[in-house]
Amino acid sequence: MPPETIARIQPTPTRRVMAFGVLAGLGAMLVLFSFSAPSLELGWRLVLLLMGAAIAVLADRLRRVTAGGITLTRDELLDGQGRLICKVDDIVSIKRGALDFKPSGGFSILTRSASGPITWAPGLWWRIGRRIGIGGIVPKTEARIMAETLTAELLRRGHTDIG
Repeated sequence: MPPETIARIQPTPTRRVMAFGVLAGLGAMLVLFSFSAPSLELGWRLVLLLMGAAIAVLADRLRRVTAGGITLTRDELLDGQGRLICKVDDIVSIKRGALDFKPSGGFSILTRSASGPITWAPGLWWRIGRRIGIGGIVPKTEARIMAETLTAELLRRGHTDIG
């Protein structure tokens, strides 16, 4: 039996299409410009072509990653592909302030230990060492609800130093 979901963040289809469209459009423009600009030297053409290809790959990754969203269970924070973002018991603090280092419209989590390698799921979450950022193209209200639910779960477990 799968664990009970207590909160979920799912990017809206409109946000997903807009984010994908912006990245894919930029990648396509760079590739097109690399072929159509007559005065560019070969080296600059290759740079633009590689940048356009890299951005197109990033757009596809964003499309795949944001399809699943983020799920909070009593014990874990998981992405839509089933990857563990962090264990709830490992969380030290949750930051949502305007001046905190966090994704747009989201929140950041500080863990006791580095819970995995540097990871980036474009538009959804990232992890660098002990810091995890949740947000990006997700609705701000859903991110706020998840942060508050996570804070309440930590307080229920007796954590008093989460802020």
